[in-house]
Amino acid sequence: ARPAELALMHEALLRVIAPLRGRSRVWLYLGYSDLEAVGAQLAVLPANGMLVAGAHCGYVGLTQFARALPEDRFVGIGVIDVLDPRVETEDEVRERLAIVKRIIPRDRLWAVPDGGLRGLRAETATAKLAAMVAAAK
Repeated sequence: ARPAELALMHEALLRVIAPLRGRSRVWLYLGYSDLEAVGAQLAVLPANGMLVAGAHCGYVGLTQFARALPEDRFVGIGVIDVLDPRVETEDEVRERLAIVKRIIPRDRLWAVPDGGLRGLRAETATAKLAAMVAAAK
């Protein structure tokens, strides 16, 4: 969505998920959103949780997003860059997690890849996930 369409998107999401309230958890994937420009507006979209790509951009705008995030909201923040075929080291992922944990409370944070792994070779995807799991432990 374009920034000018966020109010319409908010209203549309309210209508779409209304029948699911209390019966299902609704998560939104924000993908490669411009958190610096519209993070505060995205953070309040109606959902139980958000999945945010962040490893690819060094978490630019994540602070603005986090400030507006409702206290009951869970967030999955990308710590694996799925556009980069290079496998991150465990230490690199740990450093990314350290950045994210300073911004998002640990009890509301999930470590996730920036997006789908389908564009990567299977062994690369597996190695990236292994680094993420090891660093998260």
